[in-house]
Amino acid sequence: MVEPVIVSFLNDYFRLLDRIFSLLFGSLWPKSVFSELRANPGGTIDERLAKIEVAKQNLLEGLSALDELKLEADQNKKTLASALETIRELESKKTEAQEELNALRQVADLDTATLKKLFDVPTSGRIWRERFYGLLTGIVASLIAAYLWQIAFPAK
Repeated sequence: MVEPVIVSFLNDYFRLLDRIFSLLFGSLWPKSVFSELRANPGGTIDERLAKIEVAKQNLLEGLSALDELKLEADQNKKTLASALETIRELESKKTEAQEELNALRQVADLDTATLKKLFDVPTSGRIWRERFYGLLTGIVASLIAAYLWQIAFPAK
């Protein structure tokens, strides 16, 4: 009399566990975990309890595997957050470098004549023209000096 009640209770218990785990874990939960226990109502209570113990151990292993997966997922989230922060920093540095490069390109794109004019760099024609003016000025100054010398100190 007690044994049919226990068998009925165990069947209901395993059906409930099977439904809960299949809802929680979906396709990850094998359908045959408790079906063997339900399908084989025969055997002694010790055999069924041993099977229950095996199922319990399998559940504990599955839960510990899920905990490990959760820890690994948390670590992956932290790594991802760190990588995203690094990417943001590098993008910021890239933007700064791009702005600096654009400024340098603008300076490089300036016409060389404009730069020479800006910094008053003499051209080769200007240099020769200044040399020629210097030569003429030197000749005129020497002639004037010679004339003044002759006026100041006439030859006797």
